Amino acid sequence: MDPRSGKRIRMGRLLRPDTGHGVIVAASHAVLERPPRALRTTREAEETFRKLRRADGILIAPGSLRTAEDVFIGRDSPGLLVQMDWTNWGRPIYPPMQDGRSEAVSASIATMEEVSAAGGVGVMSYLFFGQLDSRLEREDIQRNAKLSRECERLGMVLVIEPRSAREGLEESATGADVLSFCCRVASELGADIVKSVWPGSVDAFAQVTSSCPSPVVLAGGPGGEDDVSTYELAKAAMDAGAAGLMFGRRIYNSTDPEQVLEKLAEIVHGDPSSGGL
Repeated sequence: MDPRSGKRIRMGRLLRPDTGHGVIVAASHAVLERPPRALRTTREAEETFRKLRRADGILIAPGSLRTAEDVFIGRDSPGLLVQMDWTNWGRPIYPPMQDGRSEAVSASIATMEEVSAAGGVGVMSYLFFGQLDSRLEREDIQRNAKLSRECERLGMVLVIEPRSAREGLEESATGADVLSFCCRVASELGADIVKSVWPGSVDAFAQVTSSCPSPVVLAGGPGGEDDVSTYELAKAAMDAGAAGLMFGRRIYNSTDPEQVLEKLAEIVHGDPSSGGL
């Protein structure tokens, strides 16, 4: 038996074989920063996860599986993605500072064997560039490369989200040139799917998607108060060549997460009803 078959089968849970696209819900915020309002308590989280069943995949931290377990059970269930690393970058409480800016330090919080035993289809990892301390960047490259080889060995899907540690300090940190470079490196390390932030326009994001051999999905960022802007961003991403979306707060911070998720599925998978945007 070949682990490449396992990877293909698991990829088909996240990116539908008939469209090559997917809608993945990111719900691992609590291990990284303050949890969004829809995930603050166990009761809120249980209710929120029940509304996410139509997603192609859901990303959670290891400890959230106790709360979210039921949504992953059944033939029509979303694929389970597990956040493999913790990072202190970008958090509002006790942000690490050096020379006036945050430095991203990461640590593994799960093993591939644990994810596989829990029924996971894959994992997600961060990859930071532009650190003041170049050793941190080297360690991130080594960690992600090792994770890629482990995913190949076990037939698991690897999603890498590359980010510039200089976001918020340099406008170019989220520009097309920087993101294209970072996403290409992630792909060359072995990422099956690359998650990217929005560089500001369809043309700029098209530069990112066209230069990355791996499928690129768009990160949603803050949002959820205005569903129309969420749909517009999703359509712009697909027009730019995205393979799908990895939205979190834009879905479950909405007053009607199920409706938002249904509409995003229409946009991503090409349902004619999405054409009115």
